[in-house]
Amino acid sequence: MDLEADGNFDSLVVELRKFLKENYNVASVLENDKKQIKKKTDNNGKSQDWNRSLKSRRSDVLMIAGRIRSGQRIKARRHLVVLGDVNPGGEAMAGGDIIVLGSLKGKAVAGQPDNHDAIILALDFKPTQVQIGMNVAVGIDTDAPQTAEFARIEDGNIVVEEYMQSNPFAKLHWPQAR
Repeated sequence: MDLEADGNFDSLVVELRKFLKENYNVASVLENDKKQIKKKTDNNGKSQDWNRSLKSRRSDVLMIAGRIRSGQRIKARRHLVVLGDVNPGGEAMAGGDIIVLGSLKGKAVAGQPDNHDAIILALDFKPTQVQIGMNVAVGIDTDAPQTAEFARIEDGNIVVEEYMQSNPFAKLHWPQAR
């Protein structure tokens, strides 16, 4: 399905922009210029058109809108994006990354069964439990101020960092399909 062709992409961007500005005081949300198409050279020296390859690739992302309530469990084979909250008692599970555009106050299990490169990101990071691969952390500080944070594995331990200070994606030189 081509989101740009049927106009859903533009309306989704407008809704996300409005949601982020109203709920999380985001000053501005920029969108990539569709005219700028970056080319990357792969290991064999061949040029790869990212715009074409991303359109032809099937999505590995399960995106849901709304909150995950207590007692509900959402499972994604690869990545999970929640446009809403994960309430206490709710569970978000994924084989890859989990991104919550809202409050994460329930359980998040990413990188299942053994993907230690997965991250868990939330705009309001206050989970009851996080698990990445086989590593588990409980008792996250719920008195911390509302801020975008993410959890990742470092030296076999789960580390939680502020997103704006140590952006996990800034280190990527080119777009990657995770």
